Amino acid sequence: MAIILKFMIKNIKEKKLRTFLVVFSIMASAALYFASSGISTSVKATYIDIVKQFAGSSDIMITANDKSPTPYVNLDKAEVVRNKTDYIVGEMDANAVYKNKDKDIRVSLSGFDYSDVQTMGIVTVNESQGLKPFSGNKVIISKKASDKYGLSLGQRLSLRVGMNGDKKNFTVVGIADSKGLFSSEKGDSITAITPQSVTENINGINNQYSIIYVKVNNSSNIDTVIGKLSNSYKHYSVTKIVDEKLIDQAMGQITMVFRLMMVVVLMMSAFIIYTVFKVIVAERMPVIGTFRSIGATRTSTSLVLIGESIIYGIIGGIIGDIAGIGILKLLMSILSSQASSGMSITASVNYTPSQLITAFIFAIIVSVLSSILPIVKTSKLSVKDVVLNTVDTVEKEKLWVLVLGMVFILSDFFVPFITKNYSLGKSISLILLGISMVISVIGIVMIIPFMTEILVKIFDKVYSVIFGNEGSLAAKNLKKNRSLINNIALLTIGISTLFMLNVISTSAVKAVNGAYNIFDYDFHIYNNDGNSIDKQTINVINNTNGVQEIQEEYDGRNIDVEGSKDKISYIMFMDQYYIKNFFDVKLLQDQSKVFKDYKDGRTVIMSSNNLKRFDKEIGDYIKIKTSRGSKDYKIVGSYNSMMYNGNSAIVPSKYAKGDFNLYQCSKVNIKTDKSPDNMAKLFAEKFKTRQVTVETVAQMEKENQQQNDAMFSLIKAFPIIALIIGAFGVVNNFFISFIERKRYLAVYASVGMNRHQTRKMLFIESVSIGLIGSIGGIIGGSLMIHVIPAMLDIANFPMDIYYSPSNFVTSIVLGVIIAVISSIVPSLKSSKLNIIEAIKYE
Repeated sequence: MAIILKFMIKNIKEKKLRTFLVVFSIMASAALYFASSGISTSVKATYIDIVKQFAGSSDIMITANDKSPTPYVNLDKAEVVRNKTDYIVGEMDANAVYKNKDKDIRVSLSGFDYSDVQTMGIVTVNESQGLKPFSGNKVIISKKASDKYGLSLGQRLSLRVGMNGDKKNFTVVGIADSKGLFSSEKGDSITAITPQSVTENINGINNQYSIIYVKVNNSSNIDTVIGKLSNSYKHYSVTKIVDEKLIDQAMGQITMVFRLMMVVVLMMSAFIIYTVFKVIVAERMPVIGTFRSIGATRTSTSLVLIGESIIYGIIGGIIGDIAGIGILKLLMSILSSQASSGMSITASVNYTPSQLITAFIFAIIVSVLSSILPIVKTSKLSVKDVVLNTVDTVEKEKLWVLVLGMVFILSDFFVPFITKNYSLGKSISLILLGISMVISVIGIVMIIPFMTEILVKIFDKVYSVIFGNEGSLAAKNLKKNRSLINNIALLTIGISTLFMLNVISTSAVKAVNGAYNIFDYDFHIYNNDGNSIDKQTINVINNTNGVQEIQEEYDGRNIDVEGSKDKISYIMFMDQYYIKNFFDVKLLQDQSKVFKDYKDGRTVIMSSNNLKRFDKEIGDYIKIKTSRGSKDYKIVGSYNSMMYNGNSAIVPSKYAKGDFNLYQCSKVNIKTDKSPDNMAKLFAEKFKTRQVTVETVAQMEKENQQQNDAMFSLIKAFPIIALIIGAFGVVNNFFISFIERKRYLAVYASVGMNRHQTRKMLFIESVSIGLIGSIGGIIGGSLMIHVIPAMLDIANFPMDIYYSPSNFVTSIVLGVIIAVISSIVPSLKSSKLNIIEAIKYE
């Protein structure tokens, strides 16, 4: 036993390439497992960090909304919870403009008492001069703004403030770290903290605030405090700074996608490690036979091999944890770079010791389980077969494998039917659909040998014409050669996932474009603080040269529906004229009839997705909760739209005031006969001292697409990394094939096949493997995609699926390239084969 163990440890040290391949496969599996568990934790932590940068240690935020009588909040009403709080802090905001080298820089003035800033912990001042007392026209700026605009302590800063752009001189009294409140600075903008009395004076307001922050003295009392504040501020928004339940709900879909990707990666990893151990067993079979012939038992040799797999698992697990942290950091840096839009935000890499330990244990388990089959299979062989290495690599395919594979594939069709027609609940339905996606790919892998047999017959005839005898031999070599078929299976698993994600991302791009097509205007203007647009601003917009027509848009957000847990995310209050001229709404019913019914009383036109969400039909009534109680609205029409995730509705404009107490519009939509970009710049300049955002429809679409790209870049990282691991698995299988076919290659050489012909044959084999693997991957990916609409339907997120020719071409080219590159080393090694030594060895 000691001799066998010593031999195995020596072999691990000497076979450096093989050890690297095994450890790398296990390491990559453990790293991806860790990264998949840590990504949702990190995204959540990053979001909380971003929120905390602006709100510090506070727990609750009070702000005005569309139903508020004024844009400002009175702090006195918060006194009802004073005994349950550590602090109640008010912030008054104002805008200003700073001229720097003939360029206007927007300045966001945050009015605070300096002691409140320190209490909240949102600013770290590193340099100061004349900071205290913090009163009068003083400002604290960031180090970033100081360096960028050449501003130093004691320097005078001339700002234009207020509606009329009055000039006021401020003094820089503090320079702070470019984080916390200052992390919002992006592009040509400055954030500055100034005494609260200054911003009150600019806005002409006393003892009122833009935002009120509340820190509860006992976290268990947060809900109680929110309840009391909500009663005091009935027409204002009282919300948690960090609502972990809402964050978890928002993260639910992301977590589900990553878990699904992880299942596919695990399937790939297990298969790869299994093939790696086949290499180990194949190489060591003669030596194992020798030990068996001198008295070693099957159990002892098997235990040593299992012990070796545990050693690989331990090494791979340790390195995998380290690599997993690196992958997690990389994924979060990608997310941060694509989603921060220039803001000073650092992605938080967050993980727990239990995640590291779990990934380490996972590495050992995967290593052991993946090695069991080759080890058990070897232990069942006779001493003679093991010593002489006369194991036949051609395996007879079993009919039950084909039948089970077909059942798995068919599940991809009948599971969506079951979830659609039977009320199983969202969670159970999504789990069943996810399982059907995975096992459909497993089904394809199971029928790969049978599919290969059919394709080999076609390749044989085609290759014999194009490539001659070498092509015919290459095609025949694929038939029932388990090692080469394993390569096809590996490519099928990796490419199926990548193909699916490429198609979904292409579809998402088209969906985004289609969603923004509903906007039949050029740009819009709204207040940054979410408050309504006043009449003075509307008059300025309407009287500006280049403005062709405007629409004052009234809307309601997150409206409750009686008898349902779901809400209507977005209600637009519009009459027929604006539906036709400002929103390209494609009605699914006869337009004239819909508009005729639309004028008659409380009516609503709903998105088709909302009809499903609330289980309604045209002609039904839906009871919507308004500011004046629940009201019955008759559904007179429907339309398709991805905007607001398909959760929207249109109601006649008179009910904005009548039912929802909306007396001022929330947004102004504008048509122009000039360049939308130039007009947007014009209004941005016109309103630069106001808290106003001017945004073109094209800009909205671009930003939304960037967010989608950030998410898909994270998701795509998993199958890409899996394909890299798969490439090593393919290399291993080519080595297995080379070891198993030494005798045959030697015989070919002995009857006249030269090295060039051998390399040609192996090249054709690799191209064929790439083609079959790509075809299998495309079929497997298509099966996975077939389930996606059912999943999206359950998640109330309708999206059409589009197949781009580039998706097919990319998959085929990628499969062939991976197979060809992976075959280079075995091909070179086989061309240098010594005929006599190979035959003698065998």
